[in-house]
Amino acid sequence: MRYVWLGLNILVNFFLISFVIFPVSGLLPHAELWAIGITILVILLALSPVAESYNRRAFGCRKATTEEMEQMQTAWDEVTQAAAAKLPEAKQQSYQPQLFVTDEDYPNAFAIGSKTVCVTWGMLASADTEELAGILGHELGHLRHGDTKIRSIATTMNMVGNACIWLVMLVVRFFDWLGRLFQWSAAVTGDGDTSLAIGLGRGLLWLFVAIPKLLIWILSWLIQVGTLAVGRKEEYNADRFSHEIGFGSGLISALRKMADSDPPTRGVWAALGRTHPPTAKRIEKLRALALDDVAATVEH
Repeated sequence: MRYVWLGLNILVNFFLISFVIFPVSGLLPHAELWAIGITILVILLALSPVAESYNRRAFGCRKATTEEMEQMQTAWDEVTQAAAAKLPEAKQQSYQPQLFVTDEDYPNAFAIGSKTVCVTWGMLASADTEELAGILGHELGHLRHGDTKIRSIATTMNMVGNACIWLVMLVVRFFDWLGRLFQWSAAVTGDGDTSLAIGLGRGLLWLFVAIPKLLIWILSWLIQVGTLAVGRKEEYNADRFSHEIGFGSGLISALRKMADSDPPTRGVWAALGRTHPPTAKRIEKLRALALDDVAATVEH
C-alpha cells in the first residue's frame, strides 16, 4: 500500500512540475518529456548519497565521540551482526550501516537513507546497553524494509512541488501587480470599461490558480494521511525486526521508559496525524511476539 501512496505523491508533484514547464513549452520542445525527466532525476537524487549526507546535516547528525562510541559499541556490534545474518550471504560482507549522534536531549533515534542510523544524546543518557540494542535493531529494521528510502523520495518530491507552487505564485503575483497598474491607469484616464475588463481578468487569473491549488491541497492532505497510516504500520514492522534478531526485550524496556512522554491521542484528527502508534500498543504487540516464541518453543 505504501507504493500506492508514494505513486500518488509522485503523480501530484509531477503535475506541479508540468504546470511550470508547459507555459514555456515553446522554449522547451517535448515539454512532457522534460517533466518526466525532471521527476526521474528528483527520485534518483532522493536515493543518492548526496541526499543522505544533506539530511544528516539537516538533522544535526555528527560522528560519535570516542566516549559515546564506547558506550554504544557493544550494542551496535551485536545488532549489526544479527541484522547482517538475516541477509543473503552474498550481501553480508557489504552490510555496513553507519552510526551517528545528535545533541538533542529528548531520547530518540531515527534512520535516514540507506545506511544511516542516528541516536540522540538523550537516548544515550537514558538507555542501558540492552535497551540501546533494541532501539538500534528497530532503526535497522527501517533500513532493511526500505522505509527510509520511501520517505526520502516523498520528502524530496514535496520540496520540488512546493518550489513549483512558489514559482507559479510568484509569476501570478507579478501579472496581478501588472494588471493592477494598468487598471489604475485606465481608471485615472476615465476608461471605465478597460478598468473593469482588467479587474475581471485579474479575478479570473486568481480563480485559475485557486481551483488547482485547492485540489492539490486536498490530494496532498489525503496522501499525507495515507502515508502516516502506512508509516505507523512500518513502526510495528521495525519493532518486529528488532524482536526477530533477538532484541525485543530491550526494545520493550526502552519503550516503557518513553511511554510517559507519548502524546495522548484525543479524537480522530489527532489519531490520523500520529507518526507513530501509541507506545502501549507497540509494547503489547512485542509482548505478544515474545509469547508466540515461547509457545512455539514449548510445542517443539
